[in-house]
Amino acid sequence: MNINRRIFVLSFLILYSLITTAQQKTTILGYVKDADNGEPLVFANVLIQGASIGTTTDENGFYELKNIAPGEYKVEVRMIGYKKQIRGVTIKDEKFVQLNFGLVTKIIELEEVTIEAGKTIDELKSVKINSKDIEKLAPTTTADILKEIPGISTSRSGSWGTKPYIEGMTDSRVLVFIDGVKTNQACPMGMDACTATIEPDMIESIEVQKGPGSALYGSGNMGGVINISSLSSEYSTSRVFKTKVNFAGKYESVSNSRTGTLSFSGGNKKFDFLGGFSGGLHDDYNTSRGVIENSGFKSGTVQLKTRYRPTSEQELLLTTQIYRAKDIGWPAANTIIPTEKRNTYALNYSVYNITDALQTIKAHISYSPMFHNMINYLPENRQYMGDSRTNSINANVDSYWSLGSRNNLTSGLFFSYWQMNATSRIIEAGKEVTSLDIVPNSSISEADVFVQDEFKFFRQFKITGGLRANYIYSNAENSTLLNLSQFELQSDEFVFTGSAGLQYNLSSSIFLFASVSKGFKALTPVERYISAPMVDGFYRFGNPGLASETNISKRVGLKGMQNRFNWSFELYHNSLSNLVSAEVDPDLESPIPGLRGVKQFVNITNGVIAGGSLFVGYYIIQALSLNASISYDWGENTELNEPLPGIAPFQSNIKLAYNNINDGYWMEFTARMAADQNRYAERYGEIYTPGYAVFDIRGGLKLTKEIELSAGIKNLFDRYYRDHLNKALIPEPGRNLYVRVSLGIPVSGFRSNEIDLKNTKQVELSIEGMACQFCVQTITERLNNLLGVVSVNVSLEDKAAWVIIREGEVSLDDLLRTVDRAGFKASFVSIEPVKEK
Repeated sequence: MNINRRIFVLSFLILYSLITTAQQKTTILGYVKDADNGEPLVFANVLIQGASIGTTTDENGFYELKNIAPGEYKVEVRMIGYKKQIRGVTIKDEKFVQLNFGLVTKIIELEEVTIEAGKTIDELKSVKINSKDIEKLAPTTTADILKEIPGISTSRSGSWGTKPYIEGMTDSRVLVFIDGVKTNQACPMGMDACTATIEPDMIESIEVQKGPGSALYGSGNMGGVINISSLSSEYSTSRVFKTKVNFAGKYESVSNSRTGTLSFSGGNKKFDFLGGFSGGLHDDYNTSRGVIENSGFKSGTVQLKTRYRPTSEQELLLTTQIYRAKDIGWPAANTIIPTEKRNTYALNYSVYNITDALQTIKAHISYSPMFHNMINYLPENRQYMGDSRTNSINANVDSYWSLGSRNNLTSGLFFSYWQMNATSRIIEAGKEVTSLDIVPNSSISEADVFVQDEFKFFRQFKITGGLRANYIYSNAENSTLLNLSQFELQSDEFVFTGSAGLQYNLSSSIFLFASVSKGFKALTPVERYISAPMVDGFYRFGNPGLASETNISKRVGLKGMQNRFNWSFELYHNSLSNLVSAEVDPDLESPIPGLRGVKQFVNITNGVIAGGSLFVGYYIIQALSLNASISYDWGENTELNEPLPGIAPFQSNIKLAYNNINDGYWMEFTARMAADQNRYAERYGEIYTPGYAVFDIRGGLKLTKEIELSAGIKNLFDRYYRDHLNKALIPEPGRNLYVRVSLGIPVSGFRSNEIDLKNTKQVELSIEGMACQFCVQTITERLNNLLGVVSVNVSLEDKAAWVIIREGEVSLDDLLRTVDRAGFKASFVSIEPVKEK
């Protein structure tokens, strides 16, 4: 009996203990969904703060956190592309506690749309050209790349100094950034275009925004923004340290050009770097009617980029660029530039995920000295020699805020200092006879503060608005050589600029946008004080009494993609005040005889530049596409009812492209056409320009995984023609046969080609934003770069990717982040084990 009692009591105590224990352990469960559309979020991370308890959601967005003891907890949910969410919960003696989460999308994905300087570019109103497209174009100068974009034209004064025009505006009316550094000109005559001082083969991408755009940019934001990103390491998502050597060489027959690029890159998630050199030798170029004498040049760029990430939420980037050019010919003005120099040193610091509201802070500081000299050979054995030096300092701090689920704000401080000094002398029979100041020692300081806000009313509609306060201080030293004593040499001005815009999504792939913005440009020392002969054959005088320019820009457009079509359509109207231009003045006498005449800078009180562009692309089959674009600009001096200078004629481009990704070859046939320009500004020295049509053919073949060969013929029929904006009045290059070879050699950290399917899974991703086979190629290459990825198959028609991964070596977040950083939007569809066959 006693034994039975003991057994009974022991059994009762064990049962009681089990019941008590069961009552004290709770399971927290629930769903994680998109707050906007209610869709389940897969592989969201769910964890209890301060405890080593966590899980991920399944394909239904469901999660469970088991065996939670009584107490107070904070449950945190994180997922890429969404704001993290934290909810408090008190556990008592419940068996189950349901806790659901609705995550809010981060409307501003900084990694997708920011440039190095921390500014954002509106994706709907911008055009981006990546490194693969640049390689296919085989450009001689950076400006040659931009001719592919509707609404952008170029002006050639030789092989080297080609300038871009955005809707009738160039030079200081267009902001140019190279790796986030605002780039200025060293030459007061405008011989060195801002896009000239970097080799095309050192460029990773170029992004262009037409028009003033937003409050994110200050003085010079009249015609648009050109953002150039140089080559950088590709290993920011790699877990192992990889290194690679890349080489590219090119030959062009039209100018006997020999160019080469060599780079060494490496890194992982913690640290990466790229060091490289690119340069070329270019002889005088040919046309169908002979050689253009004195049009060659030599140039090179050396670059080092190092990036360090002390934590996953901090990044430090140091960039050094050194550009040199020698013996630059300037055929129209019988001039040579013996030396052109640009040094740039930039430091960027970024910190992410600071608080729920303050998402990111980016700080930037840079210093860029430049030097330019020239020799103009004059009649009677005389030489006009000029030297110019500039120094630029830029600094800015930008912050990115998420103020609730639908409101995002960007604010910042900006400071820049630009100093210029240019002198000249006239040499006769080897002796200096005259010394002059081209521009006195002058400087411009700019200090700005801005705020730009984006509010999303609902999924289809959002508005943007911004305001910028710009303070400009200009200073010049008195020059007795220029006789400036009667002028006020110090001045300041305070200018407000801003923008307002809206975007309406007609469907998931068709977008309507409209905006009104105000841009302005402060006067430069060149416009106020210059006294020098120019490349157009005129002598130029400045005008200290000028006023600053402003532009009220209105834009409306439609952009979309449906079935096999993608298109964009845009109209714009710029109301210009005090536009500065150099006007021929027959009453002024040139200090140097033998020139075409004299021009002086004047203000055009009121002017209008308006126009539009249309692009349509169609995929005939998956590998074959046809693209066509047209653009038209119209400029009018409304005060005199005369044409404005610098306006391109009606232009159109057509491209037929075949790209076989599987077999590794591609071919393109392009046609570029321009109409007669009958509306020319005679008052400003322009003349009539006949229309033309030029045809190119090019193609490429991937010989091995590491070696690619491409070749083509530019100006296939050797057409003799001149672009209207070519102030030097010289013809464009004739027929040009070129060949290019590129080689990439993995050095360390890359896996072998053997495919082992053990412990692998296939992940299916849905991808938005793909428009062509090169989009497919870009995504494939980026994903293949990840450690743990076995194979990648991307389909343009299905808008999907199937990725085989090794468990534990790469995460779903790594895949999504890599696609997002490539410029596309990826979302998870499914994951399943791979069975070996």
